[in-house]
Amino acid sequence: MFSVVTCGFRPAGVSALTADRAVRVLPHPASPEFLPQAIDLVDTLDPRHAVLCVHDGSAASEHRVRVLRSLVARSTVHPVGVRLPLTGLAALATVLASLSAARQPAGAVLASLSWVSASVPVQASTASVSRLDYSEIGASQQLASLLPWVRVPLRLGGTPQVGAAARAPLETTGPVAVLTAGDQRLLGDLPPVQGQVVESVEVPAEPPFGRDWWGTQRYVERCVVPVDLAALTRRMSSFPWRRCPECGEPMSSFCSFCSAQEVFA
Repeated sequence: MFSVVTCGFRPAGVSALTADRAVRVLPHPASPEFLPQAIDLVDTLDPRHAVLCVHDGSAASEHRVRVLRSLVARSTVHPVGVRLPLTGLAALATVLASLSAARQPAGAVLASLSWVSASVPVQASTASVSRLDYSEIGASQQLASLLPWVRVPLRLGGTPQVGAAARAPLETTGPVAVLTAGDQRLLGDLPPVQGQVVESVEVPAEPPFGRDWWGTQRYVERCVVPVDLAALTRRMSSFPWRRCPECGEPMSSFCSFCSAQEVFA
């Protein structure tokens, strides 16, 4: 098992996924309250278990979480920085908590983080892409977003898609919950979700997310969260993980906790 800590946002709050009730919530790493509260929190957690600190993926947030790791002198504290908007981060924290409840090892989860992130895709429509740090956003989208009547479609999570590619309907397997944030009047901009939607949750956006993250009030984002995580858990359990020779955590080619690599037990 491992603990999940969110930095500046709350988990999804999907009623069908109760594991996220165990998620601890801290202020955003930019807040002066982050380090004092984080140190107090880590001191209350079992030192034998990993602590995954999910943050917004910025270099500043990554630095602050690594400072926390140094201050508490625990290699089990690990930053999980993913460049996703609010709904994607909330969904990711909920999925990670569910994997922990299913007793998936932290090393295996971290080694497959890109794959886990892709399981919670975010669709969005925004009037501005000027603040978005994705290489897939080209000059044509930057120029188009300067026009007041244009909104740029995006799909984030996994490999980002921009423009026409992001307009394809999202196909899902099994029941899903849908998280939304932003201007709900713009939901019609998004392609339909093809699958069984069992719950919809509107996530309140507070700084530094929402308008501050997108750079405009004219945006909407929607994230799809798999409710039945059995298939996700089975797939992770089937991966041929090897044990780290130093700390024993599952790993693929690089241990997330002690940096061992190349030689495997």
